[in-house]
Amino acid sequence: SDVYKRQVQGVAGTGKTETIKDLAKAVGSYCVVFNASEELDHITVGRFFKGITSAGAWCCIDEFNKINPEVLSVISSQLALIHNALATSQTVFQLNDEEMTLNPRCAINITVNLAKAKPAPMPDNIKTFFRPFSMSEPDYLLIAEILLHSYGFRGAKEVSRKIVGLLKLCKEQLSGQKHYDFGIRTLKISLKTMKSLRKRLPEEEEEFTARKALNTINLPKLIAEDIPLYEGLLKDLFEEAKESAEAANPLNKAIGEALKGENLQATGDFV
Repeated sequence: SDVYKRQVQGVAGTGKTETIKDLAKAVGSYCVVFNASEELDHITVGRFFKGITSAGAWCCIDEFNKINPEVLSVISSQLALIHNALATSQTVFQLNDEEMTLNPRCAINITVNLAKAKPAPMPDNIKTFFRPFSMSEPDYLLIAEILLHSYGFRGAKEVSRKIVGLLKLCKEQLSGQKHYDFGIRTLKISLKTMKSLRKRLPEEEEEFTARKALNTINLPKLIAEDIPLYEGLLKDLFEEAKESAEAANPLNKAIGEALKGENLQATGDFV
């Protein structure tokens, strides 16, 4: 029965949830992702366990360490009942004073976010029910380089180095707003934006495409105080990036001048 319980731990953006979902898909099981929170109580979790065990599905309780320790102590008794029923190959068992059918294909998995502020220690009686796995920090540079090569960028190595460098500098030097994210998710979205821009303007210089994609993803979420610093970092890394002939054609220049005459900003997307 140990095969059916896993604890995947690591910082945000390392693929904990996706790993469990892909594993469930590989063995042909349906996986339900359930986001834990501090407001979660043992009654809600108990109902969830009833559905999972009777349906024979997999579940992934995301950020399990967000649940209050008092609730975890009750959840541990629920897990003990499920564990004993699986270990003894029961088809019917008692859960929360209710008789439930047990499908042996069910699997209960949890993820633990190690980057959570002041994470509560996991109770020992909970740990005994799960086999722990740790996810390491992803290699951003390698991921970016491989994806850019697959998108047809000839200078993938150099461009990926600058993109990853910019995201790292933004994380270190910009103000620590709660909504800021310069991790793997922002990297992936930026690369996908580059792919769509590449299809639209295949003759455009690759570094300028990267610069435009980064601005599209990052600028809208920056506060006013951080924008000058961000633009300075961008200019230092992509100082040689030039617009394509299409982007700098006479029509675009005429539109820009007309907009200035109307006291409007001639931003790239608007033009």
